[in-house]
Amino acid sequence: MQRCSKCGGNTDGYKCKQCGQEMFEPDPYHPCGRERVQQKYAACGQAEDNCLC
Repeated sequence: MQRCSKCGGNTDGYKCKQCGQEMFEPDPYHPCGRERVQQKYAACGQAEDNCLC
């Protein structure tokens, strides 16, 4: 299990920080760009850059 780089909490899958699409694995061909797909924090459900914790 990986940890959120902002708050240290557990992550649960991946999420695009721009459009909000959730995924199990990072999609290298995501329409918003693969650099916007980040780990999703389990507690708040946000991508790492948008972590609310």
